[in-house]
Amino acid sequence: MTPKDRKKLLIDKDLTMTELAKRINRDRSWVVQTMHGHVMPRPTQEAIAKELGLTVEIIFPHDKVPKRAA
Repeated sequence: MTPKDRKKLLIDKDLTMTELAKRINRDRSWVVQTMHGHVMPRPTQEAIAKELGLTVEIIFPHDKVPKRAA
C-alpha cells in the first residue's frame, strides 16, 4: 500500500489521523510519519494494522521498507 492508499483506507473507515492516534495511544505526529512511510516503527505499524483490521504486510509491505547499506 502506498501512503495515498493508506489515507484512502482511513477515509473509508471514517477516521482521521488524530482519531487513529488516540485509538492506538500514540502521538499524532508519529502516526502521520508512520503512515507516510518516513519512519518504520514495527510496534506502531502493528497497532495501526490491528486498529484498521488488516495485516502489517498489507498496509506496510516489506518491499517498501528502506534497505540498509551494505
